[in-house]
Amino acid sequence: TKRMSSRYQAQVSYALSRALLRGANTHFYTPSKAIGGVDRGPTLNDMRHKLSVAGVVQMPFGIHASTIVVANSAAPYRLVAGADLDGDGTSIEDRPAGLALNQGGRASQANLDIINAFRATRGLPAVTLDQLGQKYGYFSVDLRLSKSFTLGRGMSLEVLGEAFNLFNRVNFSSPNGTITSRTFLVVSSADAPREMQFGAKLKF
Repeated sequence: TKRMSSRYQAQVSYALSRALLRGANTHFYTPSKAIGGVDRGPTLNDMRHKLSVAGVVQMPFGIHASTIVVANSAAPYRLVAGADLDGDGTSIEDRPAGLALNQGGRASQANLDIINAFRATRGLPAVTLDQLGQKYGYFSVDLRLSKSFTLGRGMSLEVLGEAFNLFNRVNFSSPNGTITSRTFLVVSSADAPREMQFGAKLKF
């Protein structure tokens, strides 16, 4: 962290982390051991690298510029059978036997063999190791420019412009993790594209 001096301040934060889960999962359903396989794996927010950079610069003509840069490595995602395999009335967390929690995005040959064997029982084509290992990180730059004008009698006017995801980076969402779906491992959505807004604030 650098405090304001020489007309700018800045802060950089980096985290190297690992988050594991054992037992009850995101939806508090624990598949039977005979069907669900291994109830241990990474959490859904297991992002190995997280970087955040923020800064404020006092520019000429009284303009203030501030920015936030965020970059995260990809998190794993859920892989589920899409069928009630253990007969408990729900298919929310059922997985083929031997498939651990949240293995989406991990290019494991053992997982691939389990998945393709299960898909074959449903008459579905095999997927590849590259498809199973696909994952998408996150990167975004936000920028804010503002300038204040003194109006007298204790009044001031601040005008500002803000841009979110300034470079319009496409941050893909996780692929479809339902193993019996015909769109298994297909990405169908993304986070917000670039957005801009302008405003004014009157202080009195």
